[in-house]
Order: sequence, then structure tokens, then C-alpha cells
Amino acid sequence: MTTYNGTTGIDTYAYSFAYSAATLEWVSDSKDGSGSGIQVSYQSSSSSGGKDDSGSGGKTDSSGGDDGSDSGSKTDSGITTDIFYDYERIRFSDYEVALDIEWTDSAGAALALINAGFGDIDNASNPDIGRWIHTADNYTNSSLKSGVDAHARVESVAQSMLDYYASDISNENLVNILYTNVVGVEPTPSQQDYFVELLEQGSYTQAGLFALAAESELNTNDYYYDDSAMLHNDYYYTPFTDSKA
Repeated sequence: MTTYNGTTGIDTYAYSFAYSAATLEWVSDSKDGSGSGIQVSYQSSSSSGGKDDSGSGGKTDSSGGDDGSDSGSKTDSGITTDIFYDYERIRFSDYEVALDIEWTDSAGAALALINAGFGDIDNASNPDIGRWIHTADNYTNSSLKSGVDAHARVESVAQSMLDYYASDISNENLVNILYTNVVGVEPTPSQQDYFVELLEQGSYTQAGLFALAAESELNTNDYYYDDSAMLHNDYYYTPFTDSKA
């Protein structure tokens, strides 16, 4: 087993083979006795060469962390296993896996907002997850974990989502959508009036209320756990490519 530890920024480990060729399993007890990591096991082959990222050892680390290795530990069965601690992303040839899914994290900010705004996260088919993770990653100073105001990042992405999807949404409609998605039932007239009044009085902007809904425990628990009450540790998605880049 080969172990890798992330440092700062959006640490990403890249593989040349498809997501379907790997098995992801969460483990605990890192080398220093704290935290948990993700174990990636895969069948090595001459065609994939295990890990490969343009022949430079297989690793893309945007923060300039350690260089890694181009091979993990291979068992007698030919299965190679790598284990990652403090990494945000694992990239395969067809999908990227986000491990930073708490709302205070970059990908988690996007996931929480998608769940609150659309009522569900289907990470296999939702084409916009990659767009909003990309937006959250690009938030000012997002490369410096300790320097990020997590709520401000959520609110910033919330504003971008409102601009993209519903730039002219009314306060009444926004409250109804957020309340229904997060709580699970439509608000009563008095409940809706309460939140609409907060918006009209300027206590919250629309993006601020959207962020508040996304960060609520009702919302985060909804996307942290699947329908069988199993805890999600990751979400896989198609990375967004900015055509202007």
C-alpha cells in the first residue's frame, strides 16, 4: 500500500484509467493516528501503467505538494492499492471524485447549494455539479484553506447560481423553493411571509438566504446521507471545462 498525504490547496491525484476500473473504500487511522482517508484499489495493466499523468509520475498537485509515485503496492492478486489522506480530489480519465464535501469545504459549498436549490443531488447525471465546484474552487483565496471564509464562499457561489439560473426570481418563489427543498414541505403562509419580510427589510440578500438554507443541518444531513442512511464520503462528477480559459 502506498500512502500519500495532501498539503494545502486543492490537492488532486490523477489516474489515467476510468473510475469504473477502481474500487474506493474509506479507511481510518492515518499515519499520525488521526483523520481518515480514501483507499483506491485497481488492477494494474501494461496499458494503463497504474497511474499516469502525462508521464510525470501520475500526480497533479495544484498546491505543489509531494511528487508521489507512479505505482502503489501490488498484492499477489495483482491489485494495486493507494491510500490518500487530506486530499480533496481523485481524478480518473472519465470522472473526478470530490472528497471535500463538508459545506465548509470547496466542493461541499457547491453540493450544499445544489441540494438546497434543486432538492436532490444526483452526482451521476447532474451536469452542473462540475460547474459549481469549479466556481467554488475559484473563490478568492480558495488555494489557502486557512484564509477562506466558508460562509462567504457559499454566499458567493449562491449569487453566481442565482445569476445563472434565476436572475429575476421573486422573493416569494425563492422562499418557497428553498423551504420546500430543505424542510420537505411547502411553507405555511405565515412562514413564507416571515422569510420574505427578512428579504424585503434587507436582513438577508437572496444569496444570503440561499446560503443560510444550504448550510442548515437539515440540508447538509440530506446530502451527507443517501436514502439508506449510509454516509457519503465522496461525490463523483464530470469536471467543468471553462471554454474561455
